[in-house]
Amino acid sequence: ELCDKSGLSRASFHRKVKRAVGLSAGDYQFLLRVVQAIDWLREDKKSLGEIALDLGFADQSHFGRKFRQFTGYSPHQYRKFLDWEIWHPAYQTQ
Repeated sequence: ELCDKSGLSRASFHRKVKRAVGLSAGDYQFLLRVVQAIDWLREDKKSLGEIALDLGFADQSHFGRKFRQFTGYSPHQYRKFLDWEIWHPAYQTQ
């Protein structure tokens, strides 16, 4: 779809993306999905299943596997990690 909108052939589009961002078009698109997932995990308003479906993953399990491959954490672990200031002793007021 982006190839059509850009007026470039698929091969030309992929070469230009690779030159511009240093990643394949597919990897760049996946990176953007992970960044959006991190934003939604930080907001803590959507369930993991909603995030998975909204980002175009087949299901929550597929999202979890891909997210863990990229970040080293499951989405659930990552969401809890974002709240580390709450439980970290250095941030507790006395």
